Amino acid sequence: MKMAESMTFSADGTGHRSINYNSQHAHMLVEDYMSSDTGKIRATRFLGIKPSHDGTSKEAIADWQTTITEILDIYNHSPFGKRSGGSLIGLVDILVKLTGMNTDHCTKEKKDVNEMEELKKWAVNQHLGEEAMLERSIQEIYELQMAAQKKMIQAAGGPQKWDAFPEATKAEKRAKMVEDVVQELGKGAFELLNAREKCLL
Repeated sequence: MKMAESMTFSADGTGHRSINYNSQHAHMLVEDYMSSDTGKIRATRFLGIKPSHDGTSKEAIADWQTTITEILDIYNHSPFGKRSGGSLIGLVDILVKLTGMNTDHCTKEKKDVNEMEELKKWAVNQHLGEEAMLERSIQEIYELQMAAQKKMIQAAGGPQKWDAFPEATKAEKRAKMVEDVVQELGKGAFELLNAREKCLL
């Protein structure tokens, strides 16, 4: 998944004795180690069959996030992952490469695809936003955060109400504020791309 340029996912679910089960796969081009010309072949990677809490699309997307995160955690902490060098791989890095999903024709699966499309858009904006942050000066980032913080405090009902929040609530709202800033930068960066670059993402 780290080396693939793009990938598609597929999933299907069933129930047995009131327990929901989902099967997940990833499809991508991988190195053909049997060939001497180091070509690539199409491969399907089985990601497991797991029970889920319910059959909703929200739960299906959470299952995808959990599955991918578990795989990345194992890779990032493995000796092979550490030997491979480079930075750690995150969920965003994989979702940016997602180009489609294969499912059956049922309405629930179509809803899963729509939900995954929204998650993919979030990942693209996050990826581009993080890149845009690296290109900005510390002063520009500071000004963006101060403006966002001012809006956040106003939305909370003003400084007095903000000060009354517990520290845990403030920390949560600050984290959301930073994510929103990155998302806005990402959306702006996406609009500046040419049609081909947009299509690839």
